Order: sequence, then C-alpha cells, then structure tokens
Amino acid sequence: MSVRVLPQALLVLTLCAFGLSACSGEDDVALSYRQDLSEILTDADGIVRYLVRDDGDTLAITNGALRAPMTADTAYRVRALYVLDDGGAEVYTLTQVFSPNPVQMSEGAMRRDPLQLEALWRGGAYVNFLVTYKSGGVTHAAAFVDRGIAACSDGSRLLRLELYHDSNDDPDYYTQQLYMSCPLYRYAGQLTPGRDSIEVTLTTYDGTAVHRLPY
Repeated sequence: MSVRVLPQALLVLTLCAFGLSACSGEDDVALSYRQDLSEILTDADGIVRYLVRDDGDTLAITNGALRAPMTADTAYRVRALYVLDDGGAEVYTLTQVFSPNPVQMSEGAMRRDPLQLEALWRGGAYVNFLVTYKSGGVTHAAAFVDRGIAACSDGSRLLRLELYHDSNDDPDYYTQQLYMSCPLYRYAGQLTPGRDSIEVTLTTYDGTAVHRLPY
C-alpha cells in the first residue's frame, strides 16, 4: 500500500526500507535490539553517517556507511532497528517515516476520512503518531495541517494541528499500521517549552478526537 501526500507536504507516504539488512545467526540472540523513531544524517556525499535519537543522543553508525541514493547534508525521519555499539549504533534496518512539514489548507480542501489512533506522543522535535486504517490497496493522501497558534487566557500559546486524510474510497479489506511524525522545527521561535502546548485534531472511526500535548 502507498499513500500519496498533497504536493505541499513534500513527502510520499510509503514504508520504504533503505535496503540495509543484517545476517542472522546464533549470536543475534544475545544482542539487545532497540527500535526507535529517530533521524539519520547524511554527509556531503549523501552517505548516512549518524543516527540521532529523540532524546538528543547522536550515534555514529558503526557497521559501515549506508550508500542508498540520498540527498547530501540532509536529515531523514526513520524507524531504526539497531544495537548500541561502543558509543555508536550498529544499524540493522531503517524504514522511512511519513514526516512532511505542516501546511495551511482551506476548509473546502480538507478531507477527514477516519483512521484509528493507537498512540500519540512528543519525541524530540516531532509529534509522533501510530495509526491504523482500513485499506484495499488504493493510494491514500495525507498531510499535517497548520491551524495557527492561539493565545490562551493564562498567557500561554497553543499550536493547533489537524490531520488530513483522504482514503480515495479505498475499500475496507484489511488493516494497515503506520508511524507518522509531524516536524515542529519551524515553531521553535514561536513557542516556549514548559509553557505552551500542542493540540492535535483527527477523525477516528469513533468521531473527532482532540488531544493536547506539552510543547
């Protein structure tokens, strides 16, 4: 299944593996695997050199450079399976995560086809989602919509985000699971940690859901 992203949202929503895999064997049983939503950083040649976790730790990739065709000097949002290795990370798999910047959108253009929210949390410079939705293999469209920053009566500020989802009349044959991350970098100069909040609105199979997270 693939999901088309609106042109402004920049990134095709597919679960794309970068082609890195590990050999399996008896020694794998003893390894302590981690699976995190993280960023990977490429160098001037487009080679992946570092894994940056949401807790701020930057880990050098110790089992060789990744040479998939990537843009130089760029950060990619990924779900990484890895093992800590002498202060670095031995990476086994990297799966790209849907993470376009929020866009503005008129009410007339908005689509709110339902999905199921399994988890929602703040991690690093992202609001992270784990969702499931029904699919028969038809391409969907998705985006994070910026509804503006509101001033609250207590002096704090509230960033309002909404999830756009157009199922394109996809039949409900089976359930798909998907991780998504909404970047917050552009709001760093407008919102204050410990004071301000983020409100996330999305349409679920049970109706409209509104959740608030600390910024």
